[in-house]
Amino acid sequence: MNILSLRGIKGGVGTTTLVANLAAAMRRMGRTVIVVDLCNDNLLRLLFSMPFADTAGWAPRLLAGDCALEAGYRSETGIHLLPFGRIDRQGLDRLNAMINQDPHWLAAMLQPIDLPADSWLLLDCPVQNSALTQQAEALADQRLQVINAEPGCYALLAQQDVMITHNPAAAPNRLLINAFNPQRELDRNLHDLMRLENSDSLAPVVIHQDETLREAFACMQTATDLAPQCQAVQDLQILATWLFAQVVRKHRAA
Repeated sequence: MNILSLRGIKGGVGTTTLVANLAAAMRRMGRTVIVVDLCNDNLLRLLFSMPFADTAGWAPRLLAGDCALEAGYRSETGIHLLPFGRIDRQGLDRLNAMINQDPHWLAAMLQPIDLPADSWLLLDCPVQNSALTQQAEALADQRLQVINAEPGCYALLAQQDVMITHNPAAAPNRLLINAFNPQRELDRNLHDLMRLENSDSLAPVVIHQDETLREAFACMQTATDLAPQCQAVQDLQILATWLFAQVVRKHRAA
């Protein structure tokens, strides 16, 4: 099983939408995919048509002393989702305390998942450099940090303390530009700067800004299901192919 973590450099860069649509692209290409929502905003589920009023998830089950994996949900397109669920502030504090006390907590929760070698586990990580985020990235075979070609992301990239380099044993961190608009001069200029200054870590794929992604979210589904020929879906299929190739390259080098 291949584990991929995705984390935004800041909020609002489109990480959750990207996770769902990348999972759909991988599934469309014949892979078994499980997606785990590690963000307490509990939004990832909506992209897989999980009812808005459904509060089930791994976090409330865990706090109730039940098996977290029993909160699994299967979309109509065959993607397996483990939603975060809805908990209050007190529950979130209890959950964070549990995770902080055990550096291997996430690995233990996910350990019972037994999938074929070519399957994928996608982790939608919180922006904050929390214990949960660090554990997720330590587990990952590949890591993507989602950025936009905009001034805020560019400024954060220049601040090395926000980069995900806290665990030297973790997989290399790749930067993925999302919501890129080639019609905007500023997007093009910042893309060129990011490519120049981060040539070793920038993913070779750019996800273009595509209104279909927003429309699909509003319809509680992925763009792959709503409009498989749109630009963003084509980009995500290229990204998935590149990720698959990284696994092959790693195995050949081993």
